[in-house]
Amino acid sequence: MHEGVDVSNRIGTPVVAPADGIITDSGNDLALGKALVISHGFGMTTRYGHLSKTLVKVGQRVKRAK
Repeated sequence: MHEGVDVSNRIGTPVVAPADGIITDSGNDLALGKALVISHGFGMTTRYGHLSKTLVKVGQRVKRAK
């Protein structure tokens, strides 16, 4: 169990950042498959899993989707 919110979508749907942040992890996870983590600061993170592919690298800054 976790305190987050799980959201599903169709295969191939683009993933967008909900807030500005830095990619802190990107790669394969045993439970989540291809995954990435965005750190937004102040202990807030967004984690995406079961991705088809990733287009970002660890350390890359991302902007909130408009």
